[in-house]
Amino acid sequence: MEDRDMGRDESEIDSIKIDRRDLLKTGLIAGIGTIGLGANMTSSVTAADIGEQFNKQSVASIDTTVFEGHNSSPWGQEKVLSHGGYQYTAYWDDDNSLNLSRRDLSNNSVQTINFSYTLTDNDNHDNISLGISPNDGRLHLVYDVHADPINYQYSDAGFITNPPSNISTSQFSGTTDMFSNLKEDRITYPRFFNDNTDKLYLVYRMDGSGDGDTLLHTHDARSNDWTREGKVIDRSGTFSGWNGGHDTRNAYLHGMTFDDNDRLHTTWVYREVASTIASNHDIHYAYSDDYGTTWKNDNGNVIGDLSANDPIDINDPSKVIDVPTYSFIINAGQMALDADNQPHIFTYRSLFRSPSHDRDTHYIHYWRSTDGSWNSQYIDNTEIFLQKRTVSTFNRDPILFDDNNNAHIYVSVDQKLFGAVATSSSGWSDWRTYVLDAGTIVGRGGRRYDKQRWEQDNVLSIPLIQPNGQGGHYYKLKDYKLEATIAPDTPTLSTGDEGAAGIELDWNHARRAKSYTIYRREAGTSSWNTIESGFSEASFVSDYTDISVTPGTDYEYKVTAVNSAGSADSNTVSATADAGIVIEDTFTIVNEKTGFCFRIKDTGNYYMWRVNAKKSRGPYLRPHVKSGGSFSLLGEIDISNEMGSSPNKIKIEAKNSSITTWINGTQVDQRTDSTFGPGGTIGYRQVFDEHANHHDLTVTDLRGETVYEDSFDRTDNPHFDAGYCNGAALILDGTGLVQLTEQWDDYVFETDFDIVKRNAGICFRIQDTDNLYMWQVNRDSYKENGSILQPHVKQGGSWMILDNFDISSEMGSPPNTIKIEANGSTITTWINGTQVDHRSDSTFSSGTIGFRESSTERAEFDDLTVTDLKTATLFTDTFGAPGVANFNGGDNVANYLDLAGTGTVQLTE
Repeated sequence: MEDRDMGRDESEIDSIKIDRRDLLKTGLIAGIGTIGLGANMTSSVTAADIGEQFNKQSVASIDTTVFEGHNSSPWGQEKVLSHGGYQYTAYWDDDNSLNLSRRDLSNNSVQTINFSYTLTDNDNHDNISLGISPNDGRLHLVYDVHADPINYQYSDAGFITNPPSNISTSQFSGTTDMFSNLKEDRITYPRFFNDNTDKLYLVYRMDGSGDGDTLLHTHDARSNDWTREGKVIDRSGTFSGWNGGHDTRNAYLHGMTFDDNDRLHTTWVYREVASTIASNHDIHYAYSDDYGTTWKNDNGNVIGDLSANDPIDINDPSKVIDVPTYSFIINAGQMALDADNQPHIFTYRSLFRSPSHDRDTHYIHYWRSTDGSWNSQYIDNTEIFLQKRTVSTFNRDPILFDDNNNAHIYVSVDQKLFGAVATSSSGWSDWRTYVLDAGTIVGRGGRRYDKQRWEQDNVLSIPLIQPNGQGGHYYKLKDYKLEATIAPDTPTLSTGDEGAAGIELDWNHARRAKSYTIYRREAGTSSWNTIESGFSEASFVSDYTDISVTPGTDYEYKVTAVNSAGSADSNTVSATADAGIVIEDTFTIVNEKTGFCFRIKDTGNYYMWRVNAKKSRGPYLRPHVKSGGSFSLLGEIDISNEMGSSPNKIKIEAKNSSITTWINGTQVDQRTDSTFGPGGTIGYRQVFDEHANHHDLTVTDLRGETVYEDSFDRTDNPHFDAGYCNGAALILDGTGLVQLTEQWDDYVFETDFDIVKRNAGICFRIQDTDNLYMWQVNRDSYKENGSILQPHVKQGGSWMILDNFDISSEMGSPPNTIKIEANGSTITTWINGTQVDHRSDSTFSSGTIGFRESSTERAEFDDLTVTDLKTATLFTDTFGAPGVANFNGGDNVANYLDLAGTGTVQLTE
């Protein structure tokens, strides 16, 4: 056993006084305290004002080399608490050994003891939970349990109420059984909490995920014994919402908390099976007015009685918010009570139901009002796609309240610690985010703050894991306090990708920034133009893509961090909106020469790079431009050394006005020509005296993403308007320009529709009649659930349903409007202006649009518009003329397209 004294971390200590204290209730015990708001602040301050106040911190370094995984897992419990002027924390060091540290809050000195207990496996669910029983002065620890026998030890009596000058492992019991008469062999997520008399409680799950019970226990300070009070929530009962019916589950608690009247509150979600969080569902609530014996639901009806061995189960009416399966609501969110003793829950979930959790996940706040109603509010901006950070980055950190009943949360995003706050005066609807700590924060959550310090010292004290610069990790306790606002730190701006789709900007989050203003100007000019203000005010992200750029134009950017006390400008960065493509082709010249054509505007306007193979002075490259129907020769380059035996390879990069050419991997030409800008299709030149075969054509954008590819390993030629395929190559032996038949890739498709009979099928990215997407709106199917949207993909002639979900609340009286945005692999859908789906699918990347006809369904369509992602109109049709001019089926009748036949009706453009 080892005792250590870490001492003070002088370089990071900054002591700040807090102005006042008041009432706070939040989880571990009911008591008093708050973050001090200062004499100049009142309850009328905005959420953004409060976020600006967290601008100082003090730090205690607990250990310089710790095990990152088990100390920062999202399912962690309380492992930091304070009593009597000392702060206690337990953690696993880099040898996977259990440690306890005591921090003297008067001078920030730290003592650490090692218990010589080592983790039994590499399961980072094996977290630590601390509790105190002030009535006998003991500190309690439970650790290294995840469906395991309980590991428990306790301190000597008086350890926290009459603290020794030095701590030692001899003052602890060592690992022991918690119960003398019970065999607890499959314990998970133990957590301690206290009532207002300081009596200590323990709740945990017995058995596994998807098949476990919730058990409650109490501690007797006179005998230091534990008693099982009984089973609060039972696993049994049939739930019809999972695979047609499921008979076991477990409750994942958000918390179990006494209010200041000693009413015990708990909320939870159920999980049906261990294998997937898709089986998580619904928000449940219960309370007890007799210290956990009798439990009542939201309406005050008894749903559980431990004295009668009658626990709560799935058949009891405890559900308060409907969250269906496949919403991917996370288990083990967090709960706290507001000043009116009403429960609030901080958790996260997908915006929409989906078979996959690779969806748009966001943080959400659920709460109960004093009138008994339950409410919800997303915390971060749901229009910003957080999923690119992946689900694994989402945290299960706490929610808490200050003396003005304002709600606070904190999470890490992109390895920065963010806070967010919503004011009580707004009904907790004005969530605003801010940076709490811009340092590198690692781990996935479990950062339970010290509730006693928050209550007693007005300090938000959080355990954090940070890199130590030597490949390991520090374990630190960081203290955050509110004080008068000062101007934000200076942001540092950088650029990311630059392309035709836009210029990406990224900056470090500036501490104390309320929001950011983004400025742009063209290079060489002096005046800045505002392109976005108030950015990131309700978001955890600090990147922005400027899509209003002109390809080939040079720009300069800066961002300004803003709060109520001032602003700070970033550095200035330069970027160019590049545009262009890269063409790579493998070719064999059968007779004389071949011509590679690109930026084809029409048959009289394009570039042609001709390779001449059979001249006395050897092969050479002859770049041409055809403008207004006339060819001009731009140059002649000898490529004898680069050309080899057939087949050879050519690569042409057309980037803005710069065109670079490689033959068999060697650059042979680089020139500037601005006759034709980006855009247009690609192809080949045919004339009577030349003959060439082409294999393995690839076209990519400047980011390396494939725009088009063709190996020509077939006998038909669906993609070019001339030539033919022989099963191995595209054969060009005719006369004239051969060009790619263009299909749209990224676009927005919007149309009004009226379902006359059963369904309407809206098709897009149509490759052919056997390969396409179809979003089907079902009016008559699933009658008990109302209108349903069913996204389909048809590939190789076979249909597959990607999803189905209820859109009854979005559908109105006809006509309704559907809007589909296909952007890369991301497809987003709106019904009557409300977003109802957001998914990723890469089966098809381009194609035309249309509708599905069937003998069993009929629909009418009107006011169809297709735009690109910069809102340039690609196609529009109001169906005002009789007959069918633009589609290969249906009928224009009375100003709408009537679909009453069978098959896929597609645009013939």
